[in-house]
Amino acid sequence: MTETQSKKIGKTNPVFSLKVSENEKFANDNEWFKNYMLYVIPNESAVIPEFDMMKTSYEIVNNNLEGYRDKLKQFCAPLGEDIGQIEEEVVPYPELYNKINVLKGEMLKRGDTFKIVLLTMKAIKEKNQALYEAIKSSVDEKLAIMLEAHKSRMEGMNDQQVQEYIEQLRTQEEPEDILNKNWQSEMEIFYSKALKYCYFDQEIKQKKLETFEDVITVDRCFIYSGWKNGKPYLEIRNPLFCGFHKSPNEPYIHKGDYFWYRKAITPADVFNNYNLTQEELNSLGLNTYTTAITDRRHAVGKTAKPVFDHTNQELLMASDETVVHNKNIGTHQSEAKALKRQSDLVWETHFEFKAFKEIILLSYVDEYNEEVVTVMPLNF
Repeated sequence: MTETQSKKIGKTNPVFSLKVSENEKFANDNEWFKNYMLYVIPNESAVIPEFDMMKTSYEIVNNNLEGYRDKLKQFCAPLGEDIGQIEEEVVPYPELYNKINVLKGEMLKRGDTFKIVLLTMKAIKEKNQALYEAIKSSVDEKLAIMLEAHKSRMEGMNDQQVQEYIEQLRTQEEPEDILNKNWQSEMEIFYSKALKYCYFDQEIKQKKLETFEDVITVDRCFIYSGWKNGKPYLEIRNPLFCGFHKSPNEPYIHKGDYFWYRKAITPADVFNNYNLTQEELNSLGLNTYTTAITDRRHAVGKTAKPVFDHTNQELLMASDETVVHNKNIGTHQSEAKALKRQSDLVWETHFEFKAFKEIILLSYVDEYNEEVVTVMPLNF
């Protein structure tokens, strides 16, 4: 962060001035948002709290004790003198790994049953009204069918013919059947089907297993719920790449002041997820022929400059060790053209934070003596 940016952020104080007007937030090409993100996630570094501890925990679960041995040596020999403090070699014992697999298997055995529940008074009132209309319509139809059956018997039809005729006339359920079952409104039916579709489309069972393993290993899990390609989308986020700020007594991250997550994506993901100009693509270093990859994951300010990334190698190795090895893509290529590496990745940062917006509510009573609350524009 430059000295000018530090003074500017200190002057506007975006951390504690979250009640600024909307005009100020969106002025100068959303400068207020950029300054706030730059304050929380500086260009130079973005430290993940407890990263080493969590990374070591994941290694232990996978029977990799290299990180644990290093920490044990640091504890036993803080001055770096190895005089045989640890006589026996520490070897992995897959007890935790086996217990996790047992618990994951028990989870798979249990079936998930989701049910839509109406919580607002308006939705409950609409459902009761729809239920009343359904019962009334069923009673009216039943009365009309009884009149038609009486008329048919007077015309000389026998009981079997009358019963067949009644079955042809009936289009709705009996009132008793409507009352005795768990009746759902059209909204509940729609959302129940949508929920069932999302359950299979988003592979909820598999994602539950991933979060289950995260909770056991590092005592936390993160799930992003949003939209992608016009559909609901759930993404399991790696705790090693998540930063957040909340009160110690608040158990839920989404109620905190801010949350940010970064991940390495390929150039194809950049083209697929973002509509960038050629100049913006060049700023990411995707079209260069240098061996070092430029990194502008936090280049949101006007004075932000591309930096050569030498600080995220450990994070890359935590997710996939092979991506940090600079291997050529094809042995038949010449030395001049084999410059694109497997480490051609772009860091994507997702940042959400808590802010406040002025809202004007207008409350009045309509002609049916019902209270109506309307959100008015700021210039009301």
